[in-house]
Amino acid sequence: MAIQWNDAMSVGYAAIDDEHKQLIKLINDAGQALEQRENREALLHVLDELVQYTRDHFAREEIIQLKIKYPDYVEHKLEHQELVQKLMSFTEHFKAPPAEAEVEIEAEDEVETKADEAPATDADADAVSEADGQEETSLVENDTDELVELLRHWIIDHVLQTDRKMKPYLKARG
Repeated sequence: MAIQWNDAMSVGYAAIDDEHKQLIKLINDAGQALEQRENREALLHVLDELVQYTRDHFAREEIIQLKIKYPDYVEHKLEHQELVQKLMSFTEHFKAPPAEAEVEIEAEDEVETKADEAPATDADADAVSEADGQEETSLVENDTDELVELLRHWIIDHVLQTDRKMKPYLKARG
């Protein structure tokens, strides 16, 4: 489900509104790349672009807030920092090579196998392998769902609630 820009999202300042429209486009691109899950490089590219654009946008928005003497500047800046940190954490997580996770699982399986007193059968090995595959898929799906949720709610919460609080201050400065 793509997010669509509408007038209710406007802060009444063209430069910020235009940047919010670009953020929505990047978030929609990231959501689409996550849903497709076929091209990991495309996803990483979109996430990198989103991180950079977000940082740049927040910096420009904070400069404007200082110019208009926005009273909630400090809280707003802290929210920006938190959002960027979360976005960067997800990006770094998705950049981690999948092989690392597989090596850790294999090492854990080896330790568990050695600890077992009875020899494992082929059926036991198949069951463990199947369970590991389900767990890995579940983790990837959970991570993806969590990132999609962050991106979509970020727009709703941050733009519609936090950024719109600037509207009267922006109008007063003309």
